[in-house]
Amino acid sequence: MTDVTKICVEGVTFFGLLNAIAVFVREPYLRINKWETTSKYKFISVIGETKWWAKDHCVTKVFAAFNNPSESLYILTDNVNIVETLDEIYCTQKFSSDVRFKVKTYLDSLLKYKTIIMSQIFLQIFTSTTPLSLYLQTKGLDIFNAFKIVKQSLSTLKMQSRDFEIILNATDQFVDWSNTSLITRGLGYNVFQKFLTNRIK
Repeated sequence: MTDVTKICVEGVTFFGLLNAIAVFVREPYLRINKWETTSKYKFISVIGETKWWAKDHCVTKVFAAFNNPSESLYILTDNVNIVETLDEIYCTQKFSSDVRFKVKTYLDSLLKYKTIIMSQIFLQIFTSTTPLSLYLQTKGLDIFNAFKIVKQSLSTLKMQSRDFEIILNATDQFVDWSNTSLITRGLGYNVFQKFLTNRIK
């Protein structure tokens, strides 16, 4: 799983963005009191290079469960969230222009349709691979049962890869939910509802 997320350019960009935000907000001079005093959630963890499950943990924390965004830290309707935290840093004049520019880059990337669809792709993959990985790490596991779970996981992944419509539906649901939450919280942002058109060179 670690190798897979390093081969695909989109995967590298996606996890690189989440890790960069986690590292950025953890800088001592960037800590936002609003997050620490009003949020019941811990901020997203830095993604390690060796423990692939850290990527699952990070994506699930930011975007919640597959096709169920209500508990995500991306936009929480009743608490502080990642988009609002970054927006507060961006709008605060006490930070340098370089810091605010970097935050705006993170915000723009988070609001892209490509970012949301990548989150749903990996969340669906992790629903099969994470339970398998956890079972393979248990003490005294049954080798025959492990082999059965491996085969079942492979079969599930093949089936999921042939039905991309489920990913698109989950992505559209997340986008609609996020935009509704952004309007409710009065933030002047919108999550893109389609891929951006790239100019032909």
